[in-house]
Amino acid sequence: SSNPTWIIVGSIAGGLAAIGLLSVVGVVVVITVVVITVVATFKKRRKLMKVFPNKASLN
Repeated sequence: SSNPTWIIVGSIAGGLAAIGLLSVVGVVVVITVVVITVVATFKKRRKLMKVFPNKASLN
């Protein structure tokens, strides 16, 4: 009654779907990490730009 080809097709489709979801999640994680690092570096640069003129004025 049950066709084994349908089971194979179903398992392959499930595997592909899982791989697709994992790849999407991976891409999202990479993008978020990049955005966080860029924002952090910009904030650090702003802090450095604020700090260095103060030191120069003190000297």
